[in-house]
Amino acid sequence: MDTGMSDRVRDLLRLAVQSLEAGPSSGSKSTSQASPATSRTEVPALSERNTLFNYTGKRKGKSSLQNKAKRKITLWTHSFICLSSTDTCRPPTSMQMAELMRAGLGRKELHIIDGGDSSDVHSEIIYAFPKLRDAGGYELLRISDANRSVLQLIPPLSEGYTVPYLKEVLKQAKVYIRPLQRSLTLDQVPSSSITFQELSEHIRICKRKPSMEVKSDDDDDDDDDGCMEDPPFNDDPIVNLDSPIAPAVAELNKEEAPNQVLKEPCSLNDIMSQLSMNIVNEEFQVQVGRESVLDDLLLLSESVIESLASKRLTVTFLGEPGVDVGGVTREMWSLFVKGVQSLCDGRDTCKIPRHNTLLLRDGVYRKLGMLMGVCIIQSGSGFTFFSPSVYQYLSGTKNYRSINPAPEEIPDKNILSLLNKLSLASDDTSLRTLAMDNCDNLLSCGYLKPIHTITCKDLSTLVAAVSFHCVISSVKAELDDIRDGLAKVNILYAMEAFPQSLELYFVKKSTPLTAAQVLNLFEIKRFSEPGSSTFQMEQATYNQFRDLLREMERGSVLTTLSQLLNFYTGSNEIPPTGFDLSSTLQFSNTIDLPTASTCSLCLTIPTQYFDKYDVFKEKMLWELSTMGDLDFIELVILYILSIPHLQLNSLTFHLSHVLM
Repeated sequence: MDTGMSDRVRDLLRLAVQSLEAGPSSGSKSTSQASPATSRTEVPALSERNTLFNYTGKRKGKSSLQNKAKRKITLWTHSFICLSSTDTCRPPTSMQMAELMRAGLGRKELHIIDGGDSSDVHSEIIYAFPKLRDAGGYELLRISDANRSVLQLIPPLSEGYTVPYLKEVLKQAKVYIRPLQRSLTLDQVPSSSITFQELSEHIRICKRKPSMEVKSDDDDDDDDDGCMEDPPFNDDPIVNLDSPIAPAVAELNKEEAPNQVLKEPCSLNDIMSQLSMNIVNEEFQVQVGRESVLDDLLLLSESVIESLASKRLTVTFLGEPGVDVGGVTREMWSLFVKGVQSLCDGRDTCKIPRHNTLLLRDGVYRKLGMLMGVCIIQSGSGFTFFSPSVYQYLSGTKNYRSINPAPEEIPDKNILSLLNKLSLASDDTSLRTLAMDNCDNLLSCGYLKPIHTITCKDLSTLVAAVSFHCVISSVKAELDDIRDGLAKVNILYAMEAFPQSLELYFVKKSTPLTAAQVLNLFEIKRFSEPGSSTFQMEQATYNQFRDLLREMERGSVLTTLSQLLNFYTGSNEIPPTGFDLSSTLQFSNTIDLPTASTCSLCLTIPTQYFDKYDVFKEKMLWELSTMGDLDFIELVILYILSIPHLQLNSLTFHLSHVLM
């Protein structure tokens, strides 16, 4: 052993003796009194052993201690999308994403230490989206497996969102960050400047991040044995607004139902406002014929129909002048609803789509579903003529085979009559005889059980099978296409999340329209100055108008309240969420017939017949009846029948008045 080596051995032994004499309290902080020949005062034992015995560990090729590669920490890279609103419940559209990106939100690739804890995840999220500091916390979501148009909450662990947990939950799915207590502003973030405060925060966060390169444990050329201190941890149980965990940690840790996306309770107005929030001020002109609204709209391509859901429509009817500020659009959608109804079979309030192979092959039912969704978003008008079972299927009942249509939903009157007769069978023999006489109908409905084995115990199964075939399975292809269309314009997700609320747009639930409902729509009644003679005329005319509405409700006249509603709103029924404007009733002594503005929801009635109810009624009914879809002969009959106390000798006069 040479002299230099022996000196180092003596130094090492001297260091060991001093450590033993100093006792355990000195620990590893003791300093060696090495001779001047020694360049270091403290020599790690493991490094000294390696030097003394020329130990280099397991060699790989020609590598040595001096050239050993430095070990690097692995990073987990994933897409995070920061949303702006606390109420967001579905992925942003491309237009919304662009707006989020301009505000410094939207999609960013985050690089987090693989295996990092919640503080690592939180630091990287705040660094990427600084606006989240003012959000009062945030939630992480992902696209639901059951419905890709909705977002599903990722419940945090007790220690928060860690990288291993997120990797297990997400796989390849994107992460959506939703502010918890306060929505984020969409103010545009400057791209070429940064404030000192942001720079200071950036430096602070960067200092908290460990170095991306870590020297190996056995590197002996590191003179700095100091380590970066861990960031201070807040042990205060009070929720910090900057925490990634929700204030109600217990609530967030509860297991949620898979389909629960929007926060309950959620009113129908809230749902519709979320669906219509994509509508921008970009105008789209639609020109249709009043008698061919459905056909004209179906000529549009699917891409154009999809864009209608997010644009402001301006409608014109061919050959009709006028400026659309809302009323003409409502009229168009009202006529469209009638067109959809013409493609269905069954009773007025219990219809199913008509099976039509030609329309199926041409993709008409898919377009129909898209247009129905656009109609609901744009106008709030519904299709309250579908059967409850049809809506159950459209709204995504998990197991459609569990749908049990009532026999009354069957559109085929012959099949319905057959089921009624079978239900009245008194014994097995009469049941089999009746079934044998109608075996072709039963076979066409998919009921293949041998007739001679049928008993009265099988009756309920027979009725259920035939009803299911007639209402669901016979038109399943049409229903599937309509569902696909509804999904294209994002209505389907709301139907699946809130089937009972959206049912108001498809199934007739409310009682028939009443006179009180119509009168209550007129929140504004423009009377003249009280006490004046004009005011008295208007008050008397209003009383006549109220009495006429009551006659319509009772059915004393052929004109209905729906016709009156259509006359001044362009819609045959009150939308589930109401009209977007308040209705106005005003009076005029210069007109002979009532007039209306469907754009402003204003009805003007004449006051010159304030003391002649029969004449007032005649004028009102004539004008209202001409707005319906009755042919000319029906209008003449309606007009004559609406005249009270009609005398035979005055019939000629009234006919001549009509034919003028």
